[in-house]
Formats: sequence, C-alpha cells, structure tokens
Amino acid sequence: MWRYCLPDILDRWHELFDELALMKPIYVPGNHEKDLAAALDMDRPHHPFFDCLQPAYVQTIGDRTFKFMHGHEIDPFSGDLVRKLTDAARLLAYPVEYNNGICLLTSDLVSDTLLEICEQGLGLWRWLFRKAERAADELDLGLPSGWMTRLRRPIRTRNMLVRFYENKSLGLYDAVVAGHTHAAGRFADWYFNSGSWTGPHKSFVEIRPDGSVQVCLWTASGALQHDHVVIR
Repeated sequence: MWRYCLPDILDRWHELFDELALMKPIYVPGNHEKDLAAALDMDRPHHPFFDCLQPAYVQTIGDRTFKFMHGHEIDPFSGDLVRKLTDAARLLAYPVEYNNGICLLTSDLVSDTLLEICEQGLGLWRWLFRKAERAADELDLGLPSGWMTRLRRPIRTRNMLVRFYENKSLGLYDAVVAGHTHAAGRFADWYFNSGSWTGPHKSFVEIRPDGSVQVCLWTASGALQHDHVVIR
C-alpha cells in the first residue's frame, strides 16, 4: 500500500475485501500498510473489513500467553525518520517503476536487503562504541551460551530476536508470533515467524488449543510441517 491511496485500493480490490470481511479475521497492519494503520485511529472507511483491524494484541491459548504482532513495532528501522526517507525514495523510484512496469521498493528482495544493510551498519556501530556493554546486555538475557554463537548472523534477525526476548523476559508474553523479517520458522519454543506470502513459499503458523505451535508450508497437496530454525 505504498503506491496508491486507500480508496483506490478499495475500489480496485473490493471483491477481495468483501471475501476477507466474510472470514471475520483479525488483521494486524504492518509497516507497509500505513494507511490501514492510520484507519485504526480515525473514522474507518465504510467497509466491514475495517472492523477486522486491530493493533498488536495478547491472547491466552492453552496455558501460554501469545503476543500477535507484525514485528515492525519493535524495529528501530521502522520509525518516523525511516518512513520519511522511504517516501522520498518512493517518489524517486516511481518514474523507473512506471516506465518498466516493476515495483522496486515493494520487492521483498530489495526491502530485505536494504534493512539488512541498515542492521549491518548498526552492528558495526555497536562493535566500535559499545562492544563491552552489548556483550554484557546480551549475556544478561539468560540465553544458554550455545545460543549466542547462533545469534551472530544475520545481524538483523539476531537483533530482532534480542528485542523480542527482552519483552518476553519482562513477562509481557510467553511466546510471540510475528512476521516482518519474512524469515519463516521458529527459534526455541517462544518465537514463531509466519513468513510472507509474497515470496516463493507460502508459510503460516498453526496454534493448537493446547498452546503447541508449528510452522507450516502451504503446498499444492495441503499443509506441510516446516520446523525451520530462523537462526542456526
């Protein structure tokens, strides 16, 4: 939704929105859907789909408390300054996209690469100026020592996991279900990433009534269990 205004999208895809509304899902807007996120704080457009909008929320399933969120909410690279830079980049990229019939900024490959570069820069900054403090902070998280080796690459995913774990350690939830990084999979038994349906693989998270979780891939023959670990 970076390209077009919300009324135009509703007009073009009204049948899809009608079907989604009939499903009565809970829809948590992400960082690419700023118009939908804005609709949470104002008079919503006259379509029943917008009754499904909800910010990140907590729900108890079985004996576990789950936090459902897109994930950008704790990402420092999804702040106001980055959004302004993104808007500027969008204006610059539009002529190229229009003439060639492509979408550069909405490409998963382009956006993920740019965010990874930002996280690499952040990692270098911390290494130069806060190496001792960072090491102490990470050790205080209580993660087993063997995990710290696995939390070195990629930097962006590691940093996101550390932020999620800090909130978990504060008792805000037992497990988190998110997307944002598009890296479908799990980490230990408390972080689950549903991935993205805009890529070659269609993944989702299944939560059973007892609170057990598995990450699945949707294939032509149905659901297939996918226990990929997001960081090794």
